[in-house]
Amino acid sequence: MLTKRLNYNVPQDLTPAIRMLAEMDGTTPTYWLRKALEKLVSERFSVNNNHQINLGDLEAIRGE
Repeated sequence: MLTKRLNYNVPQDLTPAIRMLAEMDGTTPTYWLRKALEKLVSERFSVNNNHQINLGDLEAIRGE
């Protein structure tokens, strides 16, 4: 049976950056991660629902 919650182990190399960003925003790392994930998921669904592609995000087009 699937649970409603997802548990995710943050890679060790990201932990210091997440802690620092959370501290800069005056929140806990857990809350900061939750808000970052909410924003990313919302942005992805927004883009997919509008059928828009940001061509500037495509590395091959920018020549990087």
